Amino acid sequence: MLGYLVQHRLFGCCKIIRIDGRTVEVRLCDVGGRRLFSLQAFEGGDFKRTTLHAGALAICSHGQCSINALVDGDEAGPRHYRVIYEDGLGATVSEIELLPLPASLTDSLPARLLQGRTDPYALFSARHRLLVALARFNRQVGGLRALLASRIDLHPHQAFVAGTVILDPVRRYILADEVGLGKTIEAGIILHDLLSRRPDARVLVLTPGPLTRQWLCEMHSSFGGQAFKLADLHPIQSVDLSRWSKVICSTNFALDGLDEDLLAVPWDLVVVDEVHHLLNAPHLYEMVEQLSRSARDLLLLSAIPVRRRESELYRLLALLDPRTYAKDGTGEEAFLAIYEAQEPLGRRLNLLSHDLTDLESGEATNKDVIERLGRLLSLPILQEDEQLQALLAAAEAEPERAASLAREAHLTVSDRYRVNRRILRNRRERLISQDRLPAIIRMPTPLCYEPDQIEGEAVTAAEAMLAALAADTSLSRDVLRPFSRILLQALVDPIATLDVLVAVRDAKAATVNSYGREMLNAVVGLGGDRWTVQLHTACAGVKAHVDPRLLSAGLRLASNWRSSQSSSARWDAMVSLLRGEIAANRKTLVFAGFPGVAQRLATLLKDVFGEKSVTEFRSDLDDMTKEENVRRFRTESNVSIMVSDESGGEGRNFQFAHSLVHADLPWHLAVIEQRIGRLDRLGREAISNQVISHICVSAGAWESGLFACYHDGLDLFGTSVSGLEFALRHLQDEIVDAALTGGQDEMHDLVPRLQAIAAEERVRDDSEALLDEASYHAARAERFMHTPSPGIETALEAAFLDYFRVLAGGKGVSRHESADGAEGLWCLRPGNVRHGELTIVDKDAEGELRKRIGTFRRALAQRQRDAEFFTYGNPLFDAVVESLGHRLTGRTYAIVCQAAGAISFIGLEMIVAARPRLNASDISPSLLNLADAIFGARRRPLFVPLIQGQKVDGQQLATLRTSLSAKGEGPRWRDLSGDEVQQFVRRVDGDLSTCLNRAMEHDIPAARQVFARELAEPLASERKRIELQRRQLIEGGDAAGAAEADMLERYSALIDSWDIVLDGIGFLAVNIRG
Repeated sequence: MLGYLVQHRLFGCCKIIRIDGRTVEVRLCDVGGRRLFSLQAFEGGDFKRTTLHAGALAICSHGQCSINALVDGDEAGPRHYRVIYEDGLGATVSEIELLPLPASLTDSLPARLLQGRTDPYALFSARHRLLVALARFNRQVGGLRALLASRIDLHPHQAFVAGTVILDPVRRYILADEVGLGKTIEAGIILHDLLSRRPDARVLVLTPGPLTRQWLCEMHSSFGGQAFKLADLHPIQSVDLSRWSKVICSTNFALDGLDEDLLAVPWDLVVVDEVHHLLNAPHLYEMVEQLSRSARDLLLLSAIPVRRRESELYRLLALLDPRTYAKDGTGEEAFLAIYEAQEPLGRRLNLLSHDLTDLESGEATNKDVIERLGRLLSLPILQEDEQLQALLAAAEAEPERAASLAREAHLTVSDRYRVNRRILRNRRERLISQDRLPAIIRMPTPLCYEPDQIEGEAVTAAEAMLAALAADTSLSRDVLRPFSRILLQALVDPIATLDVLVAVRDAKAATVNSYGREMLNAVVGLGGDRWTVQLHTACAGVKAHVDPRLLSAGLRLASNWRSSQSSSARWDAMVSLLRGEIAANRKTLVFAGFPGVAQRLATLLKDVFGEKSVTEFRSDLDDMTKEENVRRFRTESNVSIMVSDESGGEGRNFQFAHSLVHADLPWHLAVIEQRIGRLDRLGREAISNQVISHICVSAGAWESGLFACYHDGLDLFGTSVSGLEFALRHLQDEIVDAALTGGQDEMHDLVPRLQAIAAEERVRDDSEALLDEASYHAARAERFMHTPSPGIETALEAAFLDYFRVLAGGKGVSRHESADGAEGLWCLRPGNVRHGELTIVDKDAEGELRKRIGTFRRALAQRQRDAEFFTYGNPLFDAVVESLGHRLTGRTYAIVCQAAGAISFIGLEMIVAARPRLNASDISPSLLNLADAIFGARRRPLFVPLIQGQKVDGQQLATLRTSLSAKGEGPRWRDLSGDEVQQFVRRVDGDLSTCLNRAMEHDIPAARQVFARELAEPLASERKRIELQRRQLIEGGDAAGAAEADMLERYSALIDSWDIVLDGIGFLAVNIRG
């Protein structure tokens, strides 16, 4: 047995090199390396003896040789081969002396056929049916697979944004849709497209701490089951970026010491969420700027400033394109020129749009449109644009074409003369006006209560301690403000208040450095994985400045409040409200954001309303418990209340709740939007056209002044924060400063100023027009809105399962019972695959041998988020699809069949395909998408008779061959061994090699001419589109545009130099007697 050659079901050809008791060491000849196996593996069928085929290469003591023929050998002893050395000499050698070289060095489809190593026809046929099903699936979106592959039902504006980026060779964009319109979904689809094309791509998602778990959940459940690592869940010293290719990291965790490691990785795509917060965080801004310089692609999810904030916009663009928008560079002058032109451009574009609409209704003439177009093009910034001026000249020469030419000019100006073509931003107001979205009304309802004496005294003591700290000019406001927000929100609850004061008492005074101050002020909301660090840092920073007497008084009064047996006036008011909600059969989501308060509040509400009426969503619960609690809240009629800490505000969908209660009032403005956004989401109209917020407010405390600032000053509960994002940090600082210096009176006095700031920040003018037009185009969006029909889904399901069954055997596929009894769940076992190991990127601890439960049906995947969605981007699905084109398995056959009415035929079937010379590793995924749309399904069979001149009916043979069934239906057929093929060939005095050479010389070149005629029009259209795009990029004059133009030129050359490839080959004998 030692030295024998064996075949492993996964690793191919192996050689036994050592036996030690019951342990056998083998060398993996095909895939490289060595492995240990138990002797039981050889007894149980994982291995079998193998014979080297003629032409195989091997190494022996005299050097490299090729196998000429098997001389002798049986199961009992070693096999001997006739070999030919490189110098032409021959010898007979035992397999014990031979070390086979990898089969890939000599293996090919023709070689397999000639050597009699064809696959079963069932495998060939299953692969063919899967390729056909995939081609039909892909045609629905012209190659944009990611748009079909998510579980999300996309709105047109989301599909347009994602599709625009996916088709761009340079995926560097600012995604700036207003709050609640789905920026995360858009980014997820783009990211999903990259990973479906390049499963091993390195991706970093950098986001504020409260949003990390949202990203982790969305990537896993909505986009193909991608296995991201959340860095924050690991000790910083155990984060191994050399092994982690897909990483989600919070900005604070990055600042804690991971920044250098992150900058050392050559990321393929970096996604940064809530980028506008970085403008006030210099260390984070610098880190993202460095990531931008090194990463190939970049997505910045950010609000963008409205008018009068050009410096903030320039700094955002400097993150997107650091070279063009460098500090003190020429780019700034060009930016300011086009920035200042936005308002007149927008105004005249809008007027042109009105005239085009009036022309359709007969209220305007072609002359009116031409005059309006002339007014637009008279603007100084457009006067030198030869293409636009040519459109005006054409309209003046042919007035009957004025409408189409004016629309082309409108699109050109919108695309070329907005501030930056890589900003995409949709506004809710505009989508509502176009009937693309329904209007949702936000309705705030204050729930005011009078605190009892013991609560009032404790709150007053804490406020007095803060006021004293504010008077200390040596204490940095960047430390005082974060600490104040923590303590002021803690005043909702005696235990929370006492916890903060005890933390101050026990803290060791320290000076907070610039990184620490940035971390404290970058935090949005309280709690989460970094809560302890946040609390201790803030307490250490203020400790040296705290008046010990005020701290002692605060501790005593807070302790008294905690020990008091009287009920809480705040909770009494909330219980009264909730009784009414339950009586009205309304589900209510209650937010208690300060860490620990949600758990205590839930316990109280369970005591009042019963254990089964209340459920919880807290960061300290495990994921399965949280999901089960959400399911009960959504589906069970007796569960009326869910109490959540701030983790429930992290992107979760709770739109099925009827109303919202703010049990505490955060001093971070953005947290209010996060909470309301759980209900005010796309699709809310299915539940209600309203979102009602009940806000608990303590009369007489600073909290009442905070409510006045939020409600009366900023309309925070009635209107989204869209438009205020760049003022949020400044606004919340002003609010807390007013509280610290003058209490609730000064906060009320601040309201008129807040109203004026909000009105100014939210104002919209004609400068929005260009960005509005470029960020959503209804006609173009239609291209991206196709979803697979149920028939195409089920056809893909059937074809995929048939192919996988052949690969993995009968036990590789089984039905899985769905929780709701629905059909369409399957259990797949990749460990059972016999024809070589699947290359699955996301391996588990067991080496991806675990079973995978999922569905091919989108509707079922949307309902059952715990099941995998077997589609593009799913690691197992991608591995199987990848195997179709990169492995020789399933691409050969040899059969004989009897078919009544068919003409006799003996010869070859060759499946040929047209393929561009594109490699996924060296060209943008967007260009692969475009090439797929042109070349994706271009395969055709060629039937080559063994005897030249034999009559061939290709259509009849193709129909016959694809009709063959393994179930005994239709024509009778069977697989042929290599020896049987040679017997058929000799019977007609034929020669397979001669037939094959004839096909290569004549039939395949003829097929190329057919493909060339089919491809002429789509390739010409693509070249024209590329040339126009290249010219515009070069005229733009920036470095990024020039780089993209070079990439497009290379892509154009590659698709023009397409090849004919042999995708499959078979020996077919029809109505030939054996």
